[in-house]
Amino acid sequence: MRSNKHHTYHRTPRRFETEISGEGRRYRDEDRFSYISSRVTIKGKRILDIGCNTGFFMFECLDQGAEFIVGYEGSALCWERLQQYAANSEGKVSLQLRYYDFETIPSPFQGKFDVALNLNVMHHLGDDFGTTSISKREAKIKMIEGINSLSRVAKVLVLQLGFNWKSDTKECLFDNGTKSEMIDFVTTGVDGYWRVKHVGVAESEHGEIAYKDVNSSNVARLDELGEFLNRPIFILESLF
Repeated sequence: MRSNKHHTYHRTPRRFETEISGEGRRYRDEDRFSYISSRVTIKGKRILDIGCNTGFFMFECLDQGAEFIVGYEGSALCWERLQQYAANSEGKVSLQLRYYDFETIPSPFQGKFDVALNLNVMHHLGDDFGTTSISKREAKIKMIEGINSLSRVAKVLVLQLGFNWKSDTKECLFDNGTKSEMIDFVTTGVDGYWRVKHVGVAESEHGEIAYKDVNSSNVARLDELGEFLNRPIFILESLF
């Protein structure tokens, strides 16, 4: 663990919050979860949450009837908060204070999960986790390998990743930083491991944000939304 810069990356889970943090508004967690839960069945499912941060998505899944959730988080600051929240989860949450090992199926949770959440984790490879000496080209290969390794762990993967490598705005993973490039990177990279079921992108109308399935009208990058809201949400179905 090398950084705690994302300890307020998600908003406080709604069942615990007394106020909505500025970061929660910025990253539109409730809008992202609304899209995800409209495309993925949560009730009665076993969930793997990789990089659960403050636990917003974890506890939204619980509130929608998830059977059990295993969460991985490498930030000590997030861990302190998560422990407090998990104490009220009636034994339905198991927390792991470490970064997820994409090369090893998590133990003691060898059984296949129904849904894995991997939201804005992979582009931190070489920064928050993994070796810092890796090149950007090598990192992109390792990102895809990590994503594909989950196809033997979960039936459905909800994936989101950022455009910048090592949190450096001058080190974009793609030549032009477009949604189309990222969609092509993921779609091509997961071929043979995952079936791409849905790709959602943020749309803005009269100041309101909503995620909709990607189409020729909304695939263009909208710089006024900021880098985060230009990140597509991928919903993938395992081929195994």
